[in-house]
Amino acid sequence: MKPKNCGRGCLCTKASMTSGLKQNLLLILTLCGIVIGFFLGLGVRSANPSDGVIMWIGLPGELFIRMLKMIILPLIVASLITGVSSLDPRSNGKIGGVTIGYICLTQAIGIIIGIVLGLVMRPGEKFNQNAPPGYNTGEPIISYSDLFADLLRNMVPENIVQACMESIHTSRKEVIINSALNITEIVKERDYRDGMNALGIIIFSIVFGIAASATGDSAKPVLNFFSGVNDIVFKMMTAIIWYSPIGLGSLVAYAVLKITDLYSAFRSLGYFSLTATIGLCIHSFIVLPGIYFIACRKNPFMFMFAVFPSVLAGCVPASSMAALPYLFLNTAGVGIDVRVSKFVLPLSINTNKDGSVIFICVSVLFVSQSIGITFTATQIIVLGCLCFVSSFGVAMVPSASLVIVVLLGSALNMPLGDSLALILTLEWLNDRLRTVTNVLSHATGCALVDAICRNDLDNTNCSDDTRNNDPEKGARCDTNTMPI
Repeated sequence: MKPKNCGRGCLCTKASMTSGLKQNLLLILTLCGIVIGFFLGLGVRSANPSDGVIMWIGLPGELFIRMLKMIILPLIVASLITGVSSLDPRSNGKIGGVTIGYICLTQAIGIIIGIVLGLVMRPGEKFNQNAPPGYNTGEPIISYSDLFADLLRNMVPENIVQACMESIHTSRKEVIINSALNITEIVKERDYRDGMNALGIIIFSIVFGIAASATGDSAKPVLNFFSGVNDIVFKMMTAIIWYSPIGLGSLVAYAVLKITDLYSAFRSLGYFSLTATIGLCIHSFIVLPGIYFIACRKNPFMFMFAVFPSVLAGCVPASSMAALPYLFLNTAGVGIDVRVSKFVLPLSINTNKDGSVIFICVSVLFVSQSIGITFTATQIIVLGCLCFVSSFGVAMVPSASLVIVVLLGSALNMPLGDSLALILTLEWLNDRLRTVTNVLSHATGCALVDAICRNDLDNTNCSDDTRNNDPEKGARCDTNTMPI
């Protein structure tokens, strides 16, 4: 005889399964897209496709990246202005202070991990190259002061429109003074290079939001405008996210097709990648979960599972910026105040590079060891300080950390030689691994700030009376999960 509640139990099980599938549909589709893209790349690879075929296979992924880049600027500006203006000045100060403190702490830990592993495992000694004949210990091509000065200049752009397209950069150029006597002189030049000056835009947006909040009623039309822009961009973002399974699958297939020799790529730099990967794993699965548990008193691995779609979104294109739309959705899904996420996430993504600093430190030590150069204790300290400062200028694009490796090599007057070419062999994999660490750090920082500052947020903004008397102000406190 069947139990009376058997049918009901079966229905409940089916309902729970259906509900689970609906809640995780995007994640399931994304994973399927990545797996299909990988095997598609392997299958087409065996047919020796032409460059035109490879281009068309990668085109949907390229369009996906272009769509994400298209909404990044309005997303950062609108979310920061609306997020900052919705906070009272006291909360603004504390949230900003905690965020900067978290970024400095985790990047310092990352630098220490990278330097210690590079010195202990010494991956560069496997190659034993000689320093190039032209190597000398003279004046570096780029001075330490130039790096720090460029950081400050980019924080205060002279033209906010230009900052959307270019950032300032100091370089040194050899100029001929007397051609007859072949006399030259090294002169400094400041010019602009392509790429959004994200740091300057963030500083401007934060100051704009604070000023608008302090202005009062006359600034309400402006805040309403940016609030509307924020809502519109989130609608666009939701549509783009649903396209991501196709886009990410295309990017994976394209990456597989572009690698000349898969076996050689993994074999040539295995020990270097192992060193960097160990550092990333220590930071991702020990340091960050420890920080999360201390701050939130919750299971950190459940939190990591909740933000896993964001990790996937950043990992495949190898860009933390591509994960920003997902991070807004996933952090809201775990109950983090949207006022916190609007402030913390854009700032963290543009300045917090935990995975990148680990890779940069290991790379610089790898290059020095491979050409037989031993760093003194002073040089190691200088390396850590330079890595800390220069990491704030790492662009949110794939392989941007290699630019910092070259920059630090010049600043330390260290010839890169053939070692940089070896690093490039597995850059496609290393870039994605450090992006995973970066995205996890952004999400952890957002959760930490929310846990520390939640009681300091203006609770009256979220009261029922406030929602009834001022729906616009109350709407800014909503923390409901956006539909995906």
